[in-house]
Amino acid sequence: MKTMKISSFIVGTWRVLSILLVFGLSVFSYTLFSEDVGVHFDQFGKADKYLRKSDIFYIAMGLILVNNVFLLGLGRRLLTMPSHLLPIPNQAAWSANREALNEHLKNWFYCLVAAINTIAALGIFSLASVNNTWSMVNGQW
Repeated sequence: MKTMKISSFIVGTWRVLSILLVFGLSVFSYTLFSEDVGVHFDQFGKADKYLRKSDIFYIAMGLILVNNVFLLGLGRRLLTMPSHLLPIPNQAAWSANREALNEHLKNWFYCLVAAINTIAALGIFSLASVNNTWSMVNGQW
């Protein structure tokens, strides 16, 4: 029976939670946004460029799909490549221990995907915060 290392469990859990977080915040933010969402602000903090809220939602969903499908697909392809074709140091040593190499590569790609998802979620949350009309009215909470 193959055992899972704690690092693989943590990285896998972070990846799944980051997908849920970015999707959940996208849907939540969509409900908060007015039809036109300020995406660029002048020096006084007033929005001067806008996007439709549906465009922002579709951009976020596209980013989620590209990130989670393309990058994870690329990671899976690397797991099947021969060790001598991978740009890694000590190829002979890693070839002898391919299972450990595959686990490191998989964890690395999962971390990359989770980090991009987390940054996207924080970006969506920030955009919702600066455009939220019910949290701050005339400078007062």
